[in-house]
Amino acid sequence: MYLAVGPLPSNGNILGRKPPSKRATMTAQLPQFTHILETILYTRNLDKARDFYGGQLQLTPIPGMSSPRGQGYQLGHTNLLILTLGETTDDLVLDTSTPEHKVPKHGPSEHILDLLLDGDESNILRQHYCLATNTVDEAKQWEHYLTEQDVPITGRMQWQQGGYSVYFNDPDGHVGEIASRGLWPNWK
Repeated sequence: MYLAVGPLPSNGNILGRKPPSKRATMTAQLPQFTHILETILYTRNLDKARDFYGGQLQLTPIPGMSSPRGQGYQLGHTNLLILTLGETTDDLVLDTSTPEHKVPKHGPSEHILDLLLDGDESNILRQHYCLATNTVDEAKQWEHYLTEQDVPITGRMQWQQGGYSVYFNDPDGHVGEIASRGLWPNWK
């Protein structure tokens, strides 16, 4: 066995390995996320969106989450927020005595917002969301119901893992999907 003689490296590491970074140490201590709590879609016409999501899709409104700014819907442990385009361009401060407690502005940039609100219906975001059902039969029941409601079906997919998806557009051109289990490894 040979021993090195001489001064220690400046970092004190005689094995030549880098010590764990501060970021790696912090990351190992952080709790894991459980799910996405909310998803936001933007609408030009909140009344039409309310008719579609609360009426045709029969989503449950969140009590107290209805205003000209938007409408919220509960889906199990998650929430779908339908917000009016242009209503989220400023920070939302509920208590001016604590201005640091705010919801920061979000949504399209001014340039994109101008395009979306210029009256040209071909300027759309086409955001995508997927509503989950347990079985293929349930997804197909929704497909049949949407067809009866004159909601155009824009696509279908039979997945390798056995799942089934049906696609449609909402009044703002967002791409909705209803999918059964068997689509993702965590949704078998």
